[in-house]
Amino acid sequence: MKAVIMILLAFSASTQVNAQDTVFVYIDNEKAAQAITDPLITDVNLELKKVLHKRSKSFIVQIYGEHIKGGVYRRDLEIAGDTSIIMTETSNTPGLFDISQSDTKKRLLTGKPLKLYLLLNPANPQMALPSRRVYLGTLVMK
Repeated sequence: MKAVIMILLAFSASTQVNAQDTVFVYIDNEKAAQAITDPLITDVNLELKKVLHKRSKSFIVQIYGEHIKGGVYRRDLEIAGDTSIIMTETSNTPGLFDISQSDTKKRLLTGKPLKLYLLLNPANPQMALPSRRVYLGTLVMK
């Protein structure tokens, strides 16, 4: 009986560890950076070219993967540096965050790295689900 329980625990732990997301950064509708995140890796860089970003009009972060599936959680994007900015998800596309209107561009042009986190909060506050904060990567201007 103990062996069966240990096997089930090992299987459930392995499925939780492998939750990966893919993060795309688009500048003027062209892919500027891409990274695959893994809970075990804490140093993921999304390198952007300074030349592309100086003349940009749109700045979008798109996330695909395990944390975007389902409607149990409401998703927000936290951009952390000296201060934190929280951007809400676009209503018609899951995992799409338009950060063009934030001061992220100015902060990146000064050379400061910005960490991206996906904030997962229960869609219904009465649900007994924990809030989560998932590291997506660090935006770096080169």
